[in-house]
Amino acid sequence: MPGNPADGFENEQMKVAAETWSGEWWKLGGGGTVWDTAVYDSVNDLVIFGTGNGTPWNQQYRDPETGDNLFLASIMAVKLETGEYVWHYQATPAETWDYDAASPMTIADITYEGQQHRVVMQPSKNGFLYMLDVASGELLRADPFTEVNWADGVDMTTGRPRTRPEARYEDASFNLLPGVQGAHGWHPNAYNPENGLLYIATQHAYSPMVEDPNYEPSDVGFNLGINFGASFTYYRDNPNAPRGFEGFVQAWDPVAGKQVWRSESNQGPTGSVLATAGGLIFQGSGSGQEFRAFDAQTGAKLWSMQAQTAVLAGPISYELDGQQYIAVNVGGNQQGGYYAPNYSRLLVFGLNGKVQLPPVKEYTPPPLDPPPATAAAEVVDAGRGRYSQFCAICHGEEGQTRGGGASPDLTRSAMLHSQEAFDTVVLQGALTERGMGSFAEALKPEDTQAIRAFIVARANELKNAPPQPAFGAPPPAQQQQQRSEPAQQQNDEVQQPHVEQ
Repeated sequence: MPGNPADGFENEQMKVAAETWSGEWWKLGGGGTVWDTAVYDSVNDLVIFGTGNGTPWNQQYRDPETGDNLFLASIMAVKLETGEYVWHYQATPAETWDYDAASPMTIADITYEGQQHRVVMQPSKNGFLYMLDVASGELLRADPFTEVNWADGVDMTTGRPRTRPEARYEDASFNLLPGVQGAHGWHPNAYNPENGLLYIATQHAYSPMVEDPNYEPSDVGFNLGINFGASFTYYRDNPNAPRGFEGFVQAWDPVAGKQVWRSESNQGPTGSVLATAGGLIFQGSGSGQEFRAFDAQTGAKLWSMQAQTAVLAGPISYELDGQQYIAVNVGGNQQGGYYAPNYSRLLVFGLNGKVQLPPVKEYTPPPLDPPPATAAAEVVDAGRGRYSQFCAICHGEEGQTRGGGASPDLTRSAMLHSQEAFDTVVLQGALTERGMGSFAEALKPEDTQAIRAFIVARANELKNAPPQPAFGAPPPAQQQQQRSEPAQQQNDEVQQPHVEQ
């Protein structure tokens, strides 16, 4: 990212980049972090990496003149020994949707339009799969690998997306697809050079984008420029708008630019992918808690097992003493929240394995036992706004942690019974060592009073709602462990788990 022009530039590229910005972007940081895997191409001696989105997210607050903002959301190549710039491709100019270009990339040798190319491929958060020539950075293909509504495609002459003006949510809200979760995140993909297919951990998720009209630049809290509580307010005002978050793995032909097969869907993100020379694809179903093997060519599910917890990380294959193994780290608070057992462990699989996972333990979450909701409606509404801005990212929308349970469910917190105790945590930082820092620079006592009033109101609503199935109950029948007879021609199939903890 370019710094303050008054200080000069480190190189010519930073000078060029500064011409695509306006205002005093350097005071906010600008963004463009490199936070995922870089790849090295030994043929061209290049390091290739992707860059993140901007700060603030909303570009109209980041750059009043709405320039391209190089080098945000870009794929970049530099020389290994010197870091010298070689080429870049900006996937999302004037980025305003959290569309990082930092997803994992794959280098492969392919034949495209009758010519041999060494390419780098990236299925991006923005829903397009980009295929570029490694040596030159020339864009060869840009295809949507899932549904996309923010752009009508990519102009192959200029390489720029044909962005729909309404998607920039400057005059009205916009139900973005892919949402800020991205069509693909950090999850590793896999490539099979035998059949030329790329296997992509894919996400299909909507995310309402609503401008924050009260935005003020700040180095405390979320410096976004969007209404982070929009997922509640938008669907409240647009109850028939499409919504949801599902994941699946798909096989993609990058030369033809089309899907070959896709798996069944699971709720939320799906797991990372491993391709083996035996013609198998190993992959986890995310919160579906299933680890499974597919036929690499047809997508037929050949084997699966219940891991009792989320399966998101990338599997690996290795050989020891002449035997092949598949290993995967599993774990996630999917069975009842922050305090529930998450069964995190390393699972190692091999042919003829006999070990079975121990049964899950029934878990009872802390009770919903809030004090009476006595605050005025306007106080609760003010608390909802503050909660959405400062708390929802960790503690869940509308006051309730969902899915992974990476932070406590505040509707069940004993701190709700005392404002003093609540402020000891939120303002005084009593739980800083656990990761809950003080918000004293961002929130005033009247703010925390309103936030607590909102959570108390939500807890009472939930307490009076219909009961939910008990945590720790056996998984649905369709999620029970399923196995099929192994295909003998595939030498690296897995039958039973060997568990190492």
